[in-house]
Amino acid sequence: MHLVDDAPDVVLTGGAGPEFGYQALNCVFGHLQRGAELMAMHANLFWRTSDGLSLDTGAFLLGLQQAAGIEGADPRQTGSGVLRHGAARTRCERREQPR
Repeated sequence: MHLVDDAPDVVLTGGAGPEFGYQALNCVFGHLQRGAELMAMHANLFWRTSDGLSLDTGAFLLGLQQAAGIEGADPRQTGSGVLRHGAARTRCERREQPR
C-alpha cells in the first residue's frame, strides 16, 4: 500500500501483498473516518501464490466499511469505471499509455 497524501479524499486499494498489514489497514481506517472515499480496483477474497492461497483485498474491505460506518459504498466497482471516477475526484487528466 502506497499513500501519496497525508489527508486523501479517496483511498484506492489494489491487490493485497506483504505491505497490506495492520498498520496500513488502520491508516486507511483513519482516512475513512475523516471522510475519504473508499474505492477498490477489485474485491477478490483470495489469490493463488506459489505458496498456495493467500487473502486478498476483498477480505478486508467489508470490515473497513463497517468499522468506518460507510453505508452504500460498493468496493466491488472495478476496472475503468473506478479509474474514471478516481481521476474525476482528483482532477487528473486521462492520457493514453504508450504501447
